[in-house]
Amino acid sequence: MRLPAVLSRIDLPEPELHAAALDGELLPIGGAFCPTDSIPCADLRAASVAAEAGPRAIAEQLTAAWIYGLLTSPPARLQLCVDATSGYRPLSTARQAFREVVIGPEDVLTLGGMPVTTPLRTAIDMARAPHANGAIIVALSRLGRGFTLEDCTAVIETRRNLPHRNRAISVLTEAFRPVAQVSPR
Repeated sequence: MRLPAVLSRIDLPEPELHAAALDGELLPIGGAFCPTDSIPCADLRAASVAAEAGPRAIAEQLTAAWIYGLLTSPPARLQLCVDATSGYRPLSTARQAFREVVIGPEDVLTLGGMPVTTPLRTAIDMARAPHANGAIIVALSRLGRGFTLEDCTAVIETRRNLPHRNRAISVLTEAFRPVAQVSPR
């Protein structure tokens, strides 16, 4: 019998998972474990979040950045959101921080069975956050087909009543500012 791609406390008691990791049979990935012959990838990282997240949860911000491979480890507290129109009201815990957001199908893709905000949506949400990281935002812009500052501002302008709109535009403008070329003298 082949093991599932990701094992969590739902599949086995936590001490058994850790013992299997110590025996070299499993590899920790986020809050879950995968067989040691697995190659860590976005699908496995997303599946590890899915093993912990509740139904209707969407990985966002730093959790999405980790899933995309832009961080070496997931945030200590998973950043998750739910569609505000879903009627689902999850409670945040010590391991998970939930936000209710207005989100459309164009803002989400599914990796490893876990809904994840697209790189563009992730960048815009991160730019609106108090501790925005320009380097991660630029790295997000280089994933897949990529996006530009103009793409970000166009999306922001279509959103009515978007909190922290001006902060987002300022952070994005700074993040996409080209590094000044130093000319030889």
